[in-house]
Amino acid sequence: MVLFLLLFALLVIVIVIISSNKKGVQAKKMDYMDAMSVANDVRILLESVGIINDTKTYEVKISRTQLTGQVLDRLNKHQTTHISKGEEWVTILQRFSEYQAKLIEIDQRRQSQIFQVKSDYRPNHCPYCKEIAFSEGSRAIKCPKCGEKAARLKLSKTETILVRGEDMERIREIEAEAISLKIEGGTRQLTVSQDIAMILQQMEEKLSR
Repeated sequence: MVLFLLLFALLVIVIVIISSNKKGVQAKKMDYMDAMSVANDVRILLESVGIINDTKTYEVKISRTQLTGQVLDRLNKHQTTHISKGEEWVTILQRFSEYQAKLIEIDQRRQSQIFQVKSDYRPNHCPYCKEIAFSEGSRAIKCPKCGEKAARLKLSKTETILVRGEDMERIREIEAEAISLKIEGGTRQLTVSQDIAMILQQMEEKLSR
């Protein structure tokens, strides 16, 4: 009986230790997965802020701003010890919010301008004399009737319309205003854990090969 009790006690101890070790491995695995997730978002964030501040293309500015907003929101909601969310983090969020608000206001003006020229547009018609001047699928921009040169405004990958030169100039001026916007301070104040720094370095090394 004593031997049985000793064996039973040993069995319990072994089970507890193994179970504890498994929990330790599981916890480490969860922490590693969390670190990888945070590191990937931080990589996207750093890359996107750089592109936002350097790009000369309006569409890239808009798409990267949207992506940056999504990443910041995801990181802000994510409960993690791998990124510092003190005063530095609050400053990053505030600066991006201020930048984003300005960009949204500019984009709304651009969309309003495009809506106006699009509502006046008629397929194959000259935007100046309003006469049918171009055949279907034509790449011509000079009207054979009034002699004015139109401009091609690309609305999407599949849609392009002819507009007056002055309308195109207004739209380009609005786009230039947006392109000149920058996120003040970038992400220079972002503080991450040593694990994140190591993973980011590994990612950079893989990309540079």
